[in-house]
Amino acid sequence: MFNEILEKIKEFDTIIIHRHLRPDGDCIGSQFGLKYLIEENFPEKTVYAVGDKIPDYLSFIGENNEISADVYKEALVFVLDTSIKSRICDERYALGKYIIKIDHHDDSEDFGNIMCVKNEEPANCQILTEFAVESNLKINEKAAMALYTGLITDTGRSQFRGVSQKTFNAAGVLVNTGIDVDKIYAYINLKDINS
Repeated sequence: MFNEILEKIKEFDTIIIHRHLRPDGDCIGSQFGLKYLIEENFPEKTVYAVGDKIPDYLSFIGENNEISADVYKEALVFVLDTSIKSRICDERYALGKYIIKIDHHDDSEDFGNIMCVKNEEPANCQILTEFAVESNLKINEKAAMALYTGLITDTGRSQFRGVSQKTFNAAGVLVNTGIDVDKIYAYINLKDINS
């Protein structure tokens, strides 16, 4: 399935990446991790990350793009870390020419032209890291920071269901890019005064 996804990325000039409502570390990490992977390996592509406000503790990962509905007409659309259509942030995803869903939830419903659902994986960022490795994509520091953030937040720092050797292998790949792990933890451990 990863080969099909890679071929679709190669085929389209415009790529728009969606995520779920009320974003957490895994959906923001997935969204921007994929965006940065595509930009690094296919610099001729135009890639947008869309959605509602990014929580302050994750704002170091990236900023949303504002785009008009007409951009979707010839676009490849990714919907990441989102099990059901009603949870997709920004209903314009359906305007895309081709839709790819990548998800890891047990209650995942069918939507999209390609559905890569691996509910045995504890984080969507693990799936995307495996996709990058198996597709021989270069993982730059920005992509690695985003993907590592999602991996550690959705696994509760490797405490939750589904953590396996594959999880630690993915983390190892990302850490080996030279990311500043201390910086990531400093951001995600920030609390506002009300907390």
